[in-house]
Amino acid sequence: MGYFKKNKKPRHNKRNTGQIRGLQVEVYNNNIEFALKKFKKMIKESKLMLDLKKNERFTPNSEKTNRTSKKSRRLYRNNLKNTSF
Repeated sequence: MGYFKKNKKPRHNKRNTGQIRGLQVEVYNNNIEFALKKFKKMIKESKLMLDLKKNERFTPNSEKTNRTSKKSRRLYRNNLKNTSF
């Protein structure tokens, strides 16, 4: 009967609670313009805005499958055009 083990190891939260999560920029010599420029670059590189736009509204599974099947059909057609026998 290995279904219910009584001697399980306790699960620990792996997050480091001492550190601040997320993106942050330090401002030196009250130079806010440079810090803002650096912060915008960090957001662009982390693709945070793309993820937010993608999750802006709910998309049902049928819409996701339609999108992927259309993409695969398009790629298949392009491969047929590009290959020569």
